[in-house]
Amino acid sequence: MQRLLIVGGGNGAVQILDALARIPQQRGVAIMDDNAAIHGKQVAGVPIIGAIDEDRVADLLAAGAIDAAVISVSTSIPFRERIFTAWQARGIPFANVIHPSAVVGMNVALGVGNVVMAFCHVGACATVGDNNFLSAYCSIEHHCVLGSHCSFGPAVVTSSRVRIGDGVRFGTGIAIEPGVTIGAGSVIASGLAITQDIAARSLVKARVGYTVRGR
Repeated sequence: MQRLLIVGGGNGAVQILDALARIPQQRGVAIMDDNAAIHGKQVAGVPIIGAIDEDRVADLLAAGAIDAAVISVSTSIPFRERIFTAWQARGIPFANVIHPSAVVGMNVALGVGNVVMAFCHVGACATVGDNNFLSAYCSIEHHCVLGSHCSFGPAVVTSSRVRIGDGVRFGTGIAIEPGVTIGAGSVIASGLAITQDIAARSLVKARVGYTVRGR
């Protein structure tokens, strides 16, 4: 049984604990969150033991109280990257948490610290880096290459041979055409179909107007 420290609390912690409740080989044993107002409370029976503290994590690891960490914050890429990079340098291991309903194809190269939520799909021969958060119903198709520290809202779908750099943030409901490259540090807004290469550190969004009236 792999005992996990969940870093960040919030809604992401609930999602991860929901997945862990269905994974017999892993369980959450503690949560760290910088919100002092919730210290000493519990989420789904797992205690919030205090603020995010690298030294304390190292002590818990040395004492055998935890086996690895997983970052629950999905929306702040700088936070994810900072914690992951610093703690890995300290020798603190990170676990993959993969919901049992997700499908991971053959010959997939998968890094560490990834969160893969319900009904996701990673196609055959895809490469996935470290510390990515894939919300429900995402699909990384066959022979795609995904970097590290990326965040996906629900229902982001790539076709084959897509290349995605590090630290890319995706909204909800995005479709990416075959062979497209999305450069590192980009932000892709919800509801888009990406049909061409995107340069690094780009902001891509559509002009969408709504008219709302009474029936």
